[in-house]
This record gives sequence, C-alpha cells and structure tokens, in this order.
Amino acid sequence: MSLCLICKSRTKSYQQKVRGGKFLELNICSHCDYEFFIIDPSESISKNNLDKTRLEEAGLEIPNITTDFKNGIRNSQEYVDAYLQNDGQSKNALEIGCYWGYFLTLLKKRNYNPYGLEINTLRRKYVNNELK
Repeated sequence: MSLCLICKSRTKSYQQKVRGGKFLELNICSHCDYEFFIIDPSESISKNNLDKTRLEEAGLEIPNITTDFKNGIRNSQEYVDAYLQNDGQSKNALEIGCYWGYFLTLLKKRNYNPYGLEINTLRRKYVNNELK
C-alpha cells in the first residue's frame, strides 16, 4: 500500500497489465480517485535503456541518430513556426529534456541562445559535443 501522490491518503493497489505485456502495480486513491503507477525511469533514461523499454518491447525499430534527428527537426519545426517569433533580438531559451537537441538547433537558427538539459548520458554528450 502506498500514499496518494496528490492527497496523501492511503491507496489500494492491484496488478495491471501494461502495453509492454508486463504487470505493474496500479495504485488507486479511495479519497480522490487518483490512479497512478510508481515508476522511476531515471536509471533507464540515464543508461539509454528507455528506448529499448519503450520501443523495442513494443516491436518497433529504434532509429539511428541521423534519422531520429531528422524526424525531430521536422516535428519541431511546426512548433517553432507557430509559437516563436524571429524578431532579430537574441533571447534565452531552456529546454528540459532536450533529447538529441533538434529543437535547440532550430532555436539557434532563430537567434535564440538555447540551453538544454538532458538526463540521458548518450544524448547529453551528443548535444554538448556535436551541437555545442
């Protein structure tokens, strides 16, 4: 039994099958009806194992860096065009969870001073070393 992450009341739990086929403990608060899993993916993220958990176990291929970066640029371009102005003034921007840094790359092209925070060791090194 755990405490609710919202109201701190006691929860009931049961095993729930998730899309990867595993069973995880699902917690349900009887007071506020909040349902949650207690999962801390920090270790998987930092060791670059999250894609294996998320994609490989779902039967999907993990793309290489070049393909992933290209797809990320294409997807991020819509958000940059819709929400960020290019008024010629230099602005600071922070992206938490910057992945391979494709959004940061687009920000740089718009005269922003991009900063990224990434917990995944492999991706963090790539962003720091390749994208500066």
